Amino acid sequence: MKRRLGMILCAALCVSACGQESEPAAEPTAIGVTEAAALTQAPSSIPTPASTESPSAAPTETSAPTVGLTTEPTTVPTGEPEVKEEEMTSKYVKSGDVNKLAYANFGLVAQKGTLEKVIYTAKDYSRDGGEYEKVAYVYLPYGYDAEDTETKYDILYLLHGGNDNEKWYFGDENSERDLKKLLDNMIANGKMKPCIVCTPTYQNKYCPDVMKSIKFFHEELTKDLIPVIENRYHTYYDGENAKASRMHRAFGGFSLGAATTWWTFENCLDEVAFYMPVSGDSWCICQAGGKSRTKDTVKDLEEAVERQGYGAEDFFIYYGCGAAGDIAYANVTPMVNEMMTGNYIFQDGVNYSYHMVKSCGHDTNTIFTTLFNGLPLFFEHEESKEAE
Repeated sequence: MKRRLGMILCAALCVSACGQESEPAAEPTAIGVTEAAALTQAPSSIPTPASTESPSAAPTETSAPTVGLTTEPTTVPTGEPEVKEEEMTSKYVKSGDVNKLAYANFGLVAQKGTLEKVIYTAKDYSRDGGEYEKVAYVYLPYGYDAEDTETKYDILYLLHGGNDNEKWYFGDENSERDLKKLLDNMIANGKMKPCIVCTPTYQNKYCPDVMKSIKFFHEELTKDLIPVIENRYHTYYDGENAKASRMHRAFGGFSLGAATTWWTFENCLDEVAFYMPVSGDSWCICQAGGKSRTKDTVKDLEEAVERQGYGAEDFFIYYGCGAAGDIAYANVTPMVNEMMTGNYIFQDGVNYSYHMVKSCGHDTNTIFTTLFNGLPLFFEHEESKEAE
């Protein structure tokens, strides 16, 4: 029997309807392809907080205050949404808008994790299966001991957006970028359990078609990347069978990385139980399928769950997107609304949770806020384990 996702106490947020943009043109807009000029010009490194948002990127909301960014790194911010005691009934939060995270407040802490570069051999699954070398970066939390084989760690695989690579989140082994500061602080302050984070790339230097690269990346993930990374580090992987450790593995990505996440969801429930798409809809039916073929796209996701032999209790999706200034918003919104109808396998607050990040666009504010709020909900807790 498969493990069921257990329930423990956590806050539930009220559902808030997303606004609609103008009517779509005759040809649907596809983020990262027909809007390549907007998406593929993303910076090759994480920008500073001041540069991640344009004042006109999204309308100003007045329903709730936005957590402001500060220039002086001090302590972990406390400006999270108010918790209502009567709603604390589930491990997973229900869908609802969230405020931008003041991640500039995350300064350096004494308990710092480390970064390592891993070179591995991958196949070109998009074409002829030829082998070539690829690079991934791995974040190891503070306290990770290569000699301690008894302590096991959960792991998140996190993909970048268009026209970037495996260095986009962390830089290299000598960098101290904002994502590393965020993880160090969250772990040091008990916001989340220590976990490993691996940042590979879907880019395939032998394949000029990025759509093929993201479509087939799940093959590389399961056949090439997981065995190398998880045999090297102390995860729950037993060396051969990723299915046995699926409850300790997550996959997420931003923009084109989000599209890759939906492909992974449709093909890798045996290996991965937790998913975090950020600012991107499913393209499994067609490009921009969340907007142009909304019902078909959501139905296809549901059928993929059933086809892989799983049910509503066997996965969890924490879905994030920026406000109307996010170029993915127009594609994500109809897909989210369809998933929220209750006619599908997706159950709000049970196996699915969507959050629009107020006043944010297609930028790192949206990514980091989604990670900050969603990552602590991932992975199996000791309290929720059930017998096989």
